[in-house]
Amino acid sequence: MRRLVPVVLALLLPLVSPRAEAQPAVPPLPVAAEASSAWYATRAVSLQRFAEGGPALGEVAAGAELALVLMDGAMARVRHRADIGWVPADALSRVPPAAALPADAPAPVDAAAPAPAAPAP
Repeated sequence: MRRLVPVVLALLLPLVSPRAEAQPAVPPLPVAAEASSAWYATRAVSLQRFAEGGPALGEVAAGAELALVLMDGAMARVRHRADIGWVPADALSRVPPAAALPADAPAPVDAAAPAPAAPAP
């Protein structure tokens, strides 16, 4: 019996002690955005308080610079001036509007835009 008690305790101890690798209480957010990159609005959109809709915080003009906070499916959480809200993800681009580029800069190429067709011979 004296030999059996330490064996039983050794088998039960891992079940009772807290795990060192405990799971976080809050699930991780969807895809986190790159904090240092600038994004631009491709069209005028409403800045929504919630991803599902709700009251609008204001209007984001076409070409406005935005800071991407997080992407969640078809919606993106962005910072526009002092406000943080949601806009459609398809209204964002990394390519700055032409007015923001220096005069001698080459034309930007948007990876999402189709390639120009080759001239016919």
